[in-house]
Amino acid sequence: MSILADLKFILPEIILLICALAVLFLGLFVKKKSILGVLSLAGLILAGLLLPQSYISGTSIFFNILVSDSFSEFFKYLFLLTAAIVILISIGYKRILKEDRGEYYFLLLILTIAMMLAVSSHNLLMIYIAIEAVSLLAYILTAFRKNDLFSSEGALKYFLFGSLTSAVMLYGISFVYGLFGTLDLSTISASLNQAQNNFAVFVPLLFIFSGLSFKCALVPFHMWVPDAYQGAPTPVTALISVGPKAVGFAVLLRIFLCDIFISTDMWVCFVTAVSIFTMTLGNIIAITQTNVKRLLGYSSIAQAGYILIGFVVATPLGIKAVLFYLFTYLFMNLGAFACVALISESIKSHDIEDYAGFYKRQPFTAFVFTVFLLSLAGIPPLGGFMAKFLVFAAAIEARFIMLAVIGVINSVVALYYYVKIIRFMYLSEPKETPILPRPFALNFALVIAFVSILVIGLWPCPVLNWINGLQF
Repeated sequence: MSILADLKFILPEIILLICALAVLFLGLFVKKKSILGVLSLAGLILAGLLLPQSYISGTSIFFNILVSDSFSEFFKYLFLLTAAIVILISIGYKRILKEDRGEYYFLLLILTIAMMLAVSSHNLLMIYIAIEAVSLLAYILTAFRKNDLFSSEGALKYFLFGSLTSAVMLYGISFVYGLFGTLDLSTISASLNQAQNNFAVFVPLLFIFSGLSFKCALVPFHMWVPDAYQGAPTPVTALISVGPKAVGFAVLLRIFLCDIFISTDMWVCFVTAVSIFTMTLGNIIAITQTNVKRLLGYSSIAQAGYILIGFVVATPLGIKAVLFYLFTYLFMNLGAFACVALISESIKSHDIEDYAGFYKRQPFTAFVFTVFLLSLAGIPPLGGFMAKFLVFAAAIEARFIMLAVIGVINSVVALYYYVKIIRFMYLSEPKETPILPRPFALNFALVIAFVSILVIGLWPCPVLNWINGLQF
């Protein structure tokens, strides 16, 4: 196919680019900045409507650099949903200055494009470029509140860890090119069985895995998470807790399970250890947190450990469990941060102790926040329970019994710190704090996430049928 003919396969990304440039330009003239958020939402909806029309399964485009398949289509829908909910949260978030709204929505849309390109990439160099674009945009958004020292500190730590892992990943990619003479995943997969030195293949792939572990917030590349989550504007925290993490897992699945399958005992033991340490460390440190954004940051580290279980078992059920978990995680984590954004606008604090008696001031917000926290803990009949059930079932089916048991124990431990927030909201005496009006857009985001979590938990068949129909 010619390059012009290939453009139809990235039509959603082109629409988002046009919308992003329009938002940036109109931001200079429009006084009512909520219009920019509505325009951004319209662009995301249009991109979502055009996505099925631009998709032909298994089609390689732009000289095999990108691929159009059901796997990438699934993640593109996930990113469009994530961006839409984050923009709804942002419209009602007052701590982003009005004069910066145009640049803010522009960066969100460009980040969405970068994430969509990353999951469509079928070439290691293109994967690296797309992931770097995601990272750089995430650094900028984390530091978006220029006068906030916590925001600058969090962005700096995010950048430093990201630079290190980026260099490690690029070093691994250079090794792969030296071994196989190509960066195309299909060609590498076809040549892998002919490799004579398994250790020579294992080392560069380990470097690539390390680089992607940073995006997924896996131990030991997790240390940027609490500071970045605390310092970033809450809608940005919501975005980087879901979007880049999903990119990392999507690329992990594409490289290591769909194309370059590794089943050596050394590799399985290594990834199993990473999963166990990630979920355990995240849960243990979360117990001691007093800031709700840092607590949810360590919670997201633990959640990454659970998701990695599906990657460890490397079975069809394990892959499907990862996809289902990421889709469910989208709603419960964005919903939790939407509640944090709404509550922080009211009480002007992120300390858990200041949530005392909050249900008496805003019963609906306290109730849905409780639902999101219980879903993150894996309590039935919510979506989080079904997600954890699938990854643990995949582990048991593949005879990773100990890994499943450790995951269940960690889920019980996690329940403690989630319930701690609920206890403050419902069992402690409230402090006198003026109540601010609840923005419609933010409430709408809460309702979308809340209904989705209930529906996924009570009736998961549509999502499971969608995932079962994907081609890996």
